[in-house]
Amino acid sequence: EASCLKITVPMFSRNRPVGLLSVLSALDALASGAHEIVYPLIIDDDDALTLENVAYWQSHGLLPAEAVPIIGKRDRALNARMNAACEQYPADAYYFAPDDGFPLTQHWDTIFHAAHTQGIPAWCWLERNAPGDATFICLSEKWRSTLGRRYLDR
Repeated sequence: EASCLKITVPMFSRNRPVGLLSVLSALDALASGAHEIVYPLIIDDDDALTLENVAYWQSHGLLPAEAVPIIGKRDRALNARMNAACEQYPADAYYFAPDDGFPLTQHWDTIFHAAHTQGIPAWCWLERNAPGDATFICLSEKWRSTLGRRYLDR
C-alpha cells in the first residue's frame, strides 16, 4: 500500500536545546519524504534556554516546517502534555522522541508505514546502530485511542 501515513512525533526537551535540534534534524533528514510527519516540540514556559534557541531557529529557518512548538506550564506531568500533543495532532502512528534519542535508521517512516499496513498496534524501534542500542516506543492510533492516551497523566 503506497498511501501516505500520518505520523506525530512529540518531542520533549528541558534545558537541552542542542540535543533537541540534533534529534529533530536527524529525524527530518532520515525520513523518506513519502509520509506526513509533524513534530510537536513540548517546551516548558520557564525553560528560557530552549525557548530562546527555538525562537532563533524559527526566525532563521532552521526548523523543519512541520516542527510546532507547544509551550506550557510545568504544572502538568510531562506524560499529560505528551498525550495532549497527540490529541492536538492526531495521526496514524506516534513516536515519542526524547532530546537525546538519536535515530540512525534511513527512511524510518517507511518502517512505520509497514507496521501500520500489517496492523501492528504497538512496536519498539530498536536502534541497533547506536552505541547504547536505544529502544523507542511507537504506537498506532488504534492503540492510543483504545487506551485514550499514551501514558498515565501522572
